[in-house]
Order: sequence, then C-alpha cells, then structure tokens
Amino acid sequence: MLFGLLVALPASASQLQVVPTPSLVGMEEAVQEQLRQGRQELETLAADPDVEPKKLAETYGELGQLYLAYDLGRAAEACLHNASVLAPEEFRWHYLLATRYQQERRLDDALASFEEALARRPRDLPALIRLGQVRLAQDELEEATAAFERALEVEPSAAAAWAGQAKAAAARGEPEIAVRHFEKALELEPDASALRYPLAIAYRELGRIDKARVELQRRGDVEAAFEDPLIVKLAELAAGSGIHVMAGNRALRQGHVEAAIDRYRRALAANPRSFEAHQALAAVLVVQGDVEGAVEHYSAALEAEPDNPRVLYNLGTLRAQQGQLETAIRHFQTALELAPEYVDARFNLGAALAGTGRGQEALGHYQRLVELSPDDPEIRLQAGNLSARLGHFDEAVEHFGAVILRSPQNLGARFGQTMALLLAERYDEARRRLEEGLMALPDGAELAHLLARFLATCPDDRLRDGERALEIAQSLLRSSGRPDVAETVAMALAEVGRFDEAIALQRQLIQEAERAGANAVLDPLRRRLVLYEGGKPCRAPWLG
Repeated sequence: MLFGLLVALPASASQLQVVPTPSLVGMEEAVQEQLRQGRQELETLAADPDVEPKKLAETYGELGQLYLAYDLGRAAEACLHNASVLAPEEFRWHYLLATRYQQERRLDDALASFEEALARRPRDLPALIRLGQVRLAQDELEEATAAFERALEVEPSAAAAWAGQAKAAAARGEPEIAVRHFEKALELEPDASALRYPLAIAYRELGRIDKARVELQRRGDVEAAFEDPLIVKLAELAAGSGIHVMAGNRALRQGHVEAAIDRYRRALAANPRSFEAHQALAAVLVVQGDVEGAVEHYSAALEAEPDNPRVLYNLGTLRAQQGQLETAIRHFQTALELAPEYVDARFNLGAALAGTGRGQEALGHYQRLVELSPDDPEIRLQAGNLSARLGHFDEAVEHFGAVILRSPQNLGARFGQTMALLLAERYDEARRRLEEGLMALPDGAELAHLLARFLATCPDDRLRDGERALEIAQSLLRSSGRPDVAETVAMALAEVGRFDEAIALQRQLIQEAERAGANAVLDPLRRRLVLYEGGKPCRAPWLG
C-alpha cells in the first residue's frame, strides 16, 4: 500500500508535501474506484521525470478537489498545497486551500492563501467575502470592513458582505451602523435568520427594546449565503458529472481525444450546467477546429460562472477569430476588470481595439503590458508596430530597440526599427541601424532590400549611394524576381542617371500590375514613371 506521495521537481521539490493515503473504508465502491483512479493518475505522472509542472499541478488539484468533496481533509490539503506550488498563477488552488484552512480555523494560513488567491483575481466575490470573514474572526475589524467594502464594490446586493459589515460595526461598538447594515442584509436575504439575534442586540443597545424582542423571536441559524462556484463544483465532483470530467481529462492526457469528448458529453448529460465539462469540451473543440462548437460550450460555461476571467478570455479570443471584434472587446474588458494583470487578455484586447480603428486606446493597453512584462518580445513588437502606425516614431524605435537588445537577430524588430527611424527622418541613425542589422543577419534579404531603397532614395544627399543601391537591388532581383525589388532597381537606375533603363523597367512593372489587376500599386508606379520621364530621381519611397 502507498502511504505517501512526493514528487521532486527542480524548482519546487523542497516546498511539496507528502500526500497521505486516506482510508476509504465504508465508502461506496464507485467512490472508492473514483478516488483510486485519481490517485493512480497522480502516481503515474509523479513517476515521469519529464512531466510538466502545470500538468502535474492540474492532477494534484483534481485529486485535491475529490478529497475535499469526500471530506478527506488532510489529503486534500496536501494535494492543493502542491498544486499551488507547481502552478502558483492558478486561482483555484489557492482559494480551495484557503477554504480548507478557514474550515479548520487556521486563520493565519487561511488569510495568506486568500490573499494569494485575490492577487490572481482581485474582484472575486466569494474570496473577498471569505477574506472579510477571516479578518473578522481574527478581530481585525478595519481590515474586515475593507474586505467587505471591496466585495460590495463587485456586487452591491451581496447580503453576506452587508452582514459582514454589520458584524464588524457591532464589534466596534457602533450599533447604529450595525443596525443599518443588518437591515440591508435581511432586506436582500430575508431567510438569513442567524442575523436576527445580533440585530436584536444592536437594537437593545440603541434602546429600541420592542424591535429587539421581535427580532429575538425570529432568530434562527441560517446565515447569509453567497454563490461560491468552486465549492458547488465539489458537490458535482462527488456526483456523476465529476466522475466523467475527471475520466475525460485522464483520456485527454493519454491522447484519446474522442474518448475524452465522449466523457465530457456524458458529464453534461448528468449535469447540463457543469462548468468543468463545458470548459473542457470547448477546449478540445478548439483544438479540433470546431470554433462554433467551442463558442457554444464556452458560452454555457460563462453562464455557469459569469466571473471567470479565463473563460471570458477564451470566448473573446474565439469571437475575435470570427471577426466579431466588438463582442471580443467586451469579453476581454470584463476579464481585465476581474483580473487586471491578465497579460494575455490585455494583449488580445489591444489587438482587437487596433482592429476596430481604436489605435490610441489599444496603445494604452500595450504600454501597460510593457510595464507588466518589459522583456516580452511579442508585446514590444506589437507596441512598436502600433506606435509607428500612430506616428509615434520615437516610441516605436524604443520598443523595437528593446527587442533587439535581447534578440539581436530578430528580423522583425530590425526592420520595424529602421522603418520608424526613416519615417521620423532620422536618416543617419537609420543607415547605421541597417548596417548593424546586416552584420547580425547577413542573409536578411528584407534588410538588404530596405538598405538598397534607402541608398537610392534618401532625401539626405550625404547618405545616398546609387551605385551600391543598384548592386544590392540587382543581386536581390536575380534571386527573388519580386516586383517590389524590381522597382527598387528602377529607383537606383534613376539615381545614377540611367533614366532610359529606369523608364523601361517602370513601364514593364506597370504592365504586369495591370495584367494582374493589382490596382493598389498602379498609382505610385505611374507617379514614379512621371518622375523618371522628367529626368528626376525618386525621393519619397515610403509613402507610395
């Protein structure tokens, strides 16, 4: 028999806990089988030296939820602790671990874990209410009040938060405020009979004896409740849907996609509102390319848990793929209200805003992303491209430069920085950066082409070099045959005074564009032909 399980991973082995093996005696056979399968899955992954921490964390978390569902607290605690160590960014594991500590009256541990959870999801209503309850139990009245106030900012009709405010006021010796808050809580939840007794006490302290007597007669033991989706899911895990979801997850990890889909559908047959089943099925459908099906199930998951930022992000991403950018924007914005440091949601929000022409607003989000993740090259590239499009060329140069500093061979950053410098008319620096780029990327054809066009057309007489431009452009044309490179050859020919050849080549390019129906390029091609026919070289290559 296995009495403990401990996985040693390089970055976190010293923080992991041994998971005790709980006794299953007296449990139904189906429950025992469910728990044995979950344990076996964890043991199998634990034995794999190449297992990804995130994957292992999910398995620890799933088993921990099962143990919680069946009131196997010590094993649940160890599993959830390990899940939070291996995937510290995941809200669920911190929150569920905190609820376990709260139940055990280990208030300092509960406080620490609730704060970890709220750092990931600052506007989570159940976590804020529970944080207030823990603070209240610790007699930290001001901190409790602050937590309940944050909860009421999220949901002004949260009776449990009003009740918490009332209890804190009563403990501070402020019966008038306490009465007001108790009455508000009972207005929102008249069945919360456990509030009647402290309300009666507050009335008595105010000398309102008749009201105190009435409330004492109505006292009971029903507390003000609040929706707690993660705790509700524990009950689902102990029912049929949870068994199927876990089996589906296991099948998916083993590469059996169709079997996983079947299990998720069986989970939904058992419980059509199962958040976990809808979310899991949607994720599989995305991989299979069934975007409509994925949207349907993510939407159902969102109905079951409206304040889940991950589902909002996934749904927004799919809506953006469908071209429904305004809908996508709303989903991303809501996700960020719930989790302000959700980098992926902010990144996709910026892209969607830019796609609807709201470039300046999008740029504000990318600037915030740069503050959150200054070394992320994809964020810097997006910020640089958008800054350049909006005419903020100096900022674009800075963003692209940050990428180049860490990745000197990033062609996109090299190209973007040079274009921003050219558009900013910082020609000396543009040429220097081009030369540096070609030293770092000697096979960078795009940079070589940009250099050729720069040398042929630069408005600064000191920096033009028509002969070198012609040499580079002709070499590129021989290897690529691209029309834009051929036009650069024509520019270089005009720069060195070979106008007849430039005119002939430009006319050829116009004919080819007409045959291909490339109407967008015809106007700049014709305008440059007029220049060459008048014996003038090109000096404005970047604007068409």
